[in-house]
Amino acid sequence: MINIIRKEEEPNCLSIEKQKEIDKIKKNGIVDCGKGDENVRVKLKKDFLNKCYICESRGIVSEIDHFKPWIGENIDLKFEWNNLFYSCGYCNGKKSSVYNNSCDNMILDCTNPKEDVENCLIYKKAKNLKSKFDISVAKEFENDNKVLKTAEFLNKIYNGNEKRANTDTLKENILYNLKIFQENVRKYFEKIDNTKYEKRIIFELSKRSPFTAFKRQIIKDKKKLHQFKKYFD
Repeated sequence: MINIIRKEEEPNCLSIEKQKEIDKIKKNGIVDCGKGDENVRVKLKKDFLNKCYICESRGIVSEIDHFKPWIGENIDLKFEWNNLFYSCGYCNGKKSSVYNNSCDNMILDCTNPKEDVENCLIYKKAKNLKSKFDISVAKEFENDNKVLKTAEFLNKIYNGNEKRANTDTLKENILYNLKIFQENVRKYFEKIDNTKYEKRIIFELSKRSPFTAFKRQIIKDKKKLHQFKKYFD
């Protein structure tokens, strides 16, 4: 999970004047109105860099997640633009209405600039498919319930056994991407083609890359690699 800056303006179709009319049609809670560049899903895709905001899978078959679950006739939350997030079906299903429905089970909001999502959590990758990822809490946030709940949730996400749409598990996808990233770093230091691999590293560390948080953690953990922190956008 990384911090996201929302830039897209609220689509006209979500205006207060239309909320009640749309609510009669959309009984399942999915809000995907508008056409072309005004489509809700299209705008969310741009803001969230074509990545699930939870697991950071890129190029996903997307769903629209209500960060705070709307319950019953709570139209405000159902159609509130800043409450709509870009998610994959796996993460949306895991989160469901389990989180963010009370003060005791809130998770970090990656679109809130006051919540430093990237530095609150520590991402340790699994050694192989049989071992587990470990998402822990940075020492200075050990008493922050929201951070603790986020770590709890992400551990459930990254260590699940559910299959993805492309038949690969999330764990396999992460390990494959991290292997490629570490290979690019290795080749950079071997001076095989510094310019070529530096460009690859820059992309891999950008927010547009899949599983950015894991890749940045690798850089943070090794003093030798701290020179690449300048590429954190």
